[in-house]
Formats: sequence, C-alpha cells, structure tokens
Amino acid sequence: MSSFWFAGIFALFVWWFSTGAILWVVSRADRGGRDGYVNAVILGLPFLALGCAGIYRSLGDPTVLGVYLAFVSAILIWGWIELAFLAGVITGPYAKPCPPGVEGWQRFLRAWGTIAYSEMALIAAALLLILVSHGAPNPFGMWTFVVLFAARITAKINVYLGVPNINEEFLPSPVRHLSSHFRKAPMNGFFPWSVSAVDFCRRLLDRAHRRRRPGVGRRGRLRAARCT
Repeated sequence: MSSFWFAGIFALFVWWFSTGAILWVVSRADRGGRDGYVNAVILGLPFLALGCAGIYRSLGDPTVLGVYLAFVSAILIWGWIELAFLAGVITGPYAKPCPPGVEGWQRFLRAWGTIAYSEMALIAAALLLILVSHGAPNPFGMWTFVVLFAARITAKINVYLGVPNINEEFLPSPVRHLSSHFRKAPMNGFFPWSVSAVDFCRRLLDRAHRRRRPGVGRRGRLRAARCT
C-alpha cells in the first residue's frame, strides 16, 4: 500500500468510481422528480457521516492506512456535497439560464448565483477541516479536500471565461441551466496561470515530501543514473 504506483491507481479509481456513482444516483433520481433528488441526498447522509467519522479517526493516525482512510473520508464528504449540488438541492438562489447578451458584472453575478450555496458549503467544510486538522499528526484528509476545492475553483473560472471543449451532456437535468453560463473559446488569459499554479503547488508538495523523507530523492537519482 505504500507504493507510489498503488497509491496513484487507488486514488484514480476512488475518484472516478465515486464520480460515476454520483452521476448514476442522480440519473436514477430523475425518475422521481424533485422528491427523487431530495431523497437521494437524504439517503446519502450516512456516507457524509462516515466521511466525518473517518476524518476524525484518521487525524491521530499518521500511518499509511491512516492516510488512505483520510483520503477516502475526504472523498465521501466532497461527494455528498457534490451530490447535493448535481441533484439541485444545494445550488444557489439563481436557477435560470443566462439570458443572451448579458455580459460583464451582470453575467458574473448570475453565474455566481447558480452555485453560491454549494460553494459556501464547500468553503465551510474546508474551513472546518482546517480547524480540526490543525496540529494533527495526519492532516491528509484536509489537504485532499483543499486540493479538490482549489481544482474545482480553477476549473469553474476557466469554464466561465472560456475553454475549447465543454462536456455539457454530463450535466444532470437539475443543473442543466449551468451550461448557459459557460463560454467556448480557444483560450482565456487565466488558463496558463492556473496550470502554472497547479504545477507550482505540485513542486512544493514534492519538495516538502522529500524534506520529510530525504532518502526518496537520493533513491530517485540513483535509479535515474542506472537508467542512463
């Protein structure tokens, strides 16, 4: 379980499996209308509770197993909020398509109004995780959630400003109106900065990891020398 390859494959599997599960639940809830969406979110509450309990349990466990528990628990918390958003239960005060021709500040306010409550829930969850993880031996769950939130924010900003490809077909019917706030464009000025920021953060995390485990860097260089 301590293998980097295993950890990477495990993280990808958990992320894509949970994403597919959420989309499947929302599509099934389509048959029940508004009540179906609300029921899906209510039935998902045990997973939220498991995530909270898992985070609490993992805080004092800096072992490899504790890190895996923290990661999965953060995904459970994130997943429930995402389920509530895609089901249209926790979204924002504005649930209508953006009228044609709206630009500037008005367009931004309308776009923010479609996701305001969901983003506030994510911010509240992130702040709570930061608070309870402060000084804990294993803050990995908090960092998982914060990284997901940062990636989500940058993705939404890019979609708002304009990107070449947008998979609108994956939007469930309760949030289908969001596509009217997207913009298709070859490139936007924020995109290269966001990619650079993500790479910079990755390098900082890698450097911090090497400082905590100095032998990793030496072994990596030795392997590279052998390959050449």
